[in-house]
Amino acid sequence: MAATELSLNNRASTDDDLAEVFRSAARVQIAALTAGLGEVADSAGLWPGKKAELCDIAHNLKGQGSSFGYPLITQIGLSLNRMLKDLECCDPRCAEIALAHARALSTVLEKDIRGTGGTSGQALVQRLKELAGQVG
Repeated sequence: MAATELSLNNRASTDDDLAEVFRSAARVQIAALTAGLGEVADSAGLWPGKKAELCDIAHNLKGQGSSFGYPLITQIGLSLNRMLKDLECCDPRCAEIALAHARALSTVLEKDIRGTGGTSGQALVQRLKELAGQVG
């Protein structure tokens, strides 16, 4: 095997390993996001204490997704981050829309949807943005 081939194979293996590390970390973040949003859905009074944590998670997912081959994660994270960051309170409707974002993020990872998700992925992002636009 030529040195160039070996180098490319090692790089592909490293990229796959890094993507798996991202997926594992993102699953943990999405679980925390889902749990926190569930708490807020049950008691909107918890929002002030949860806001920074939930915004940080959305921001991190937005920033990391594309770096590891998941621009759909970035797009959904961006929609969620924009929605959450300026909220003074989060009522049950807001929490449900945020949870829809979290479910979409989880699905992208479960189905290992890399890239933009094609027409269906972009329709999903557009719908989430529309829902997020109703909050505030």
